[in-house]
Amino acid sequence: MIRLLRSPIGVRVAEMGFADSCVQQVAKAIAWLRDNFSQQMKIADLAELAHMSVSSFNEHFKAVTSLSPLQYQKALRLQEARRLMLSRQMDATTAI
Repeated sequence: MIRLLRSPIGVRVAEMGFADSCVQQVAKAIAWLRDNFSQQMKIADLAELAHMSVSSFNEHFKAVTSLSPLQYQKALRLQEARRLMLSRQMDATTAI
C-alpha cells in the first residue's frame, strides 16, 4: 500500500478515500455512464451530477480516466457491442 501511495498515481489513490474529492465526484459520473451508456448525455448534466463546472469536470474526468466523457461513453458502447457479438453471436450491425 505504501508503494502504491508513493507512486506517481499515489495522490489519486489517496483522493479516493475522501468523500468530497474530485475523484469521488467523477466516480459518480462514471457510475452513471456505466448504467446509462446507451442513452444520450450532456456534459453539463454530468458536470452537475459531479457538482463541478463543465471545464473543471472535463479536466478532472480526463485526469481520472485518460479519456474525455464522450470517448469514455463510446468505449463503453464498443465494449457492450463486443460482448453481444461474442456472447449472443450477433453481427456488428445488430450489436450496435
